[in-house]
Order: sequence, then C-alpha cells, then structure tokens
Amino acid sequence: MSSLTPKGRILVVDDERSVRITLRLILERKFRVRLAHSCEIALRILEEQASAISLVLLDKKFPDKTMQGEQALKIIHERWPNLLVIMLTVDYQVPSAVQCAKLGAFQYVNKMPNLRDAVLPVVAEAMNIVRLQHETDDYERELRQRRELEQDMRAGVVPTTALPPAKAEPHRVRDFETVRKEHYVYAYQAHDGNLLYAARSLHVSYDSYRDKLIEWGVHVPRRRRKGARSGRRKPRVARHGRQPRPRAVLGDSQSI
Repeated sequence: MSSLTPKGRILVVDDERSVRITLRLILERKFRVRLAHSCEIALRILEEQASAISLVLLDKKFPDKTMQGEQALKIIHERWPNLLVIMLTVDYQVPSAVQCAKLGAFQYVNKMPNLRDAVLPVVAEAMNIVRLQHETDDYERELRQRRELEQDMRAGVVPTTALPPAKAEPHRVRDFETVRKEHYVYAYQAHDGNLLYAARSLHVSYDSYRDKLIEWGVHVPRRRRKGARSGRRKPRVARHGRQPRPRAVLGDSQSI
C-alpha cells in the first residue's frame, strides 16, 4: 500500500488566509496539509510533487486578473486525470456545480455556514477512494509481475529475482526414526525418568517405549520382577473392621 494512505497529503488552494488556516486546523489531525494562496502556485506545486498529493481543495473564485478556480480545475484534470479535486464556493449555484462536474471536479462544497461539517465528510469519502485506487494499482502491479514471471518460466527463462536466496548449509532431511528418537528421549527427560508417564504422554505402551530406549542406548532403570518384594515388609492392616491376627513370637506358649 502506498505511503499516502491512510495519512495522505492534501493541497488547499484559497486566497483567503483565514480559510486556509481553518482548513489546515481541521485536516492536519489525520492528513498532511499543504497550503497555496493562488492557482499559479498550486500548479507549480503539482508539477513538482504531483505524486505526493492525494487530494486538492480548490476555491472557485479568486481575485480579478488572476487564474480562477475553474481554469485551474481544467488544467489539473488534463495533466493529472486521477487526482481528485473538491471545489469550494461561498455561493452555491446548481449551474456552477454542473459546470465544475463537467470539468472533472469530484465534489462541489459550500463553505458557508459551517466549513468543518461541510468539508470533513467529503474529504473522508475522497480519501477512501484514493486508498482504494492505491490498493487496486498495487494489486494490478503484483498481478502483472506474476504473469511475466509465469511466462518466463514457461519459456525456460527464470530471472534471478525469482530464485530463492542461497543458504549457507544445505537442508538436511531427517528420517522418521531420528525424529522419533528425539521425541522419546525428550519425553523421558521431561518426566524426570518416569517411564510410565513418558509413555502415556507419547500414547505408546510402556514395554515398547522401554525397549526402544534400551535399543538406542539410553540408560533406564531395571525392571522389577513380578511378585518381588522389597526388604521392608509392610505392616498388617485390619480389613472390614476386623482386628489383625497377632503374629507368633518366640517365647509364647502358642506353638509356632
């Protein structure tokens, strides 16, 4: 998208200093504003910076023996047909508005009685059209470049700009077994050596997970034999409210 949007540059052309200052105060919060007090200066600015101007606010009536707004509007439309121009006037007349529309004006606005309420909605509408124009131009430019690239590729000519940048090292493709080994070892370390929790996190069986780790040379704890008991015997606990039967001890009268 162009740099002129959403904060575009507007050229305000009016012979009254109070109107120029008021329009700059109204528009400078959202847009960059350039001022000109005559049509000759405005045309000179457009010749130098036409690509940087998004919209022109042009007064219709200027002092005698100078270029009038309608004459400047005709020149602007001939030299820069895509540039939007909003005509400003004090006395709104339908024939004059029709004449300005024929000359290429985007809108015809009455400066009286409230300049802010009259100008802001029209400027917002015009800047939205400018934004859409820039987006359309960018899309058409990208589409044209893509078509040219496709034609070159079909002809067997690939431009250097379309080639991917050279890499420092060639891309190494890892096989499935290497990736699985990394996942298995990471799960074993993440669960602090607990094989059961690590196997559950990977959704594999405990036996297959343990066998794979041993196959890859990972040190895992030895499996305890079935039915093997530890050296310390658990104390007897009463079940179903019954008292545990006392054990026979040497020296008792009860036979062992």
